[in-house]
Amino acid sequence: MSGLPRETYQQILHDVDIPVMSCAHLGLLAARYPGVRPETICGILAQENQYKVIKSHHIHKANMPAYCSRYVTGEDVLALCAEVDFPPCLMMRRMLELLMRLSKQVRALAAWPRIGNENGQDNVIAG
Repeated sequence: MSGLPRETYQQILHDVDIPVMSCAHLGLLAARYPGVRPETICGILAQENQYKVIKSHHIHKANMPAYCSRYVTGEDVLALCAEVDFPPCLMMRRMLELLMRLSKQVRALAAWPRIGNENGQDNVIAG
């Protein structure tokens, strides 16, 4: 079994170089590269997205106070994420850590608000 030719890999890399919030059309990619398994294309896409996020993490970490300021003044978080090319799930996680002064992920779970139900018992609002 032979590996993926370097030229094909480079072409796929070029085709999946899209903003983090965008969705690649995997059907079109699979049709363009019929000799490459769709799972391989998905793996390359995921790897490139992860690399892009890791590579730019220090920039977003430094800019997080400014992002939070924009968010708390009413800017849409999805529009902000699209503008700065950062995944919304990570943006909200970093914002919660900063705005709630949390340093560990585990603390975020304990900080979710609670609402009392009709029986006087607390219902945790978390997934």
